[in-house]
Amino acid sequence: HSRLVPPCETPAPPAPPAPPAPPNIVQLAESVPDLSTLVEALKAGNLTGALSGPGPFTVFAPTNEAFSALPPTVLKSLLNPENILQLQAVLEYHVAAGHAVYSKQLANHERIHTLEGQSVEITLLDGDVFVDRSRVVKADNAASNGYAPSPLLRCMAATEIVAHVVIRALRCQCGAHH
Repeated sequence: HSRLVPPCETPAPPAPPAPPAPPNIVQLAESVPDLSTLVEALKAGNLTGALSGPGPFTVFAPTNEAFSALPPTVLKSLLNPENILQLQAVLEYHVAAGHAVYSKQLANHERIHTLEGQSVEITLLDGDVFVDRSRVVKADNAASNGYAPSPLLRCMAATEIVAHVVIRALRCQCGAHH
C-alpha cells in the first residue's frame, strides 16, 4: 500500500535542468554560416569525428571569404577524394592540439605547433591577433572540446576547443609539391 505524505512535509522540488553543454568544435562551425566551406572540407577530409572528440584543440578556422581567396581549381582539387591526404594536411595546419588557447594567453611572436607538424607564428599588433599574418576576426569562441579563434587563413589547414575565425587561409607547404 502507498504511504501518504503528511501535510507538514513538502516533497523536494525537482532539480533544475543542467545548462546545455557548449557545442563541440564541429557543432560550433556548423552553426556559423560563414564557416560552411570549412565544414564541407572537414567532412571531405573525414576529420569531423576527430574534431568532435575530447580535445582539447585550438582551431584557426578559415572563413568562406578565406576559402574564396583560393583559386577555385585549388579548392576543387583539395575536395576531390583522391586528394584527401593533402586536404587533411591543409586542415590539420589550422589545428593546434593539447591545449585550448585563448587570445589573452598568446604572446607576441609565439610559435604554436599544429597537428600537421609545422608551427604558426602569433603576432599581436594594435589589439589584433594575427596567425601567420592572417587577422583573427572573432576570437575566443569556446567549445566543449576546445576553442575556435577565427582569422582568415591563408592556407588550407585549420577542439576543451577554442575556435578563432580567420579572414585569410594560412599559407602552408602541407606536403604540396611545386
